[in-house]
Amino acid sequence: MEQLTSQEYIRMHTLKRRAQMSCTERSIKSAEIARKLFQFPQWAGATVVHVYVSTLTEVHTSAIIAEGLAAGKRIVIPISHPPGNRHGPRKLAFGAPLTLSEWATGNTIDPDEVDLWIVPGVAFDPNGNRIGRGSGCYDRLLSGRHGWKVALAFDVQIVSPFNLKATDVLMDLVLTETQTIIRGNSPLIKGARGVVLGNATLKDKDG
Repeated sequence: MEQLTSQEYIRMHTLKRRAQMSCTERSIKSAEIARKLFQFPQWAGATVVHVYVSTLTEVHTSAIIAEGLAAGKRIVIPISHPPGNRHGPRKLAFGAPLTLSEWATGNTIDPDEVDLWIVPGVAFDPNGNRIGRGSGCYDRLLSGRHGWKVALAFDVQIVSPFNLKATDVLMDLVLTETQTIIRGNSPLIKGARGVVLGNATLKDKDG
């Protein structure tokens, strides 16, 4: 029998827990997470915002996309095409490279234009570490990018600290329905002390 790695084990069990949530529970908690995001100062100041298009079991992003468009922000979404299908539908193919497409126009956007990255994931820990679905698409897309990296997740997706791979990209902030997890050594957090975000206060976790 093949031995599961630590990340594979965490991924399998966290996906199972998330799938057990009811549609109503996911909708209510997604609305609370969006409310917290909208109070985030970097949301108000961002001009170009990357937002993932949520699947059924992920934190829903339709309200976030609508709010961003209403506020005059340029909303961009990740797209990919399966090998040999460069003109296929705007959806993600597992393992395929991601490019960014502006929601309103369909134009391709340079990732360096993005001010705020709103990112999905499978599991997160209290240090801002992220486990995705295992293809590395978001790690490659986010590597070396400027701008705040904010992950949206449900409480059931927060797990005990785990080890990262060398290519994994840390999140600056993880928002759940009840938690605001801040990576204390993030260079983007410095100077954010005292800024209210929902029921939490941004502060340096290291002191």
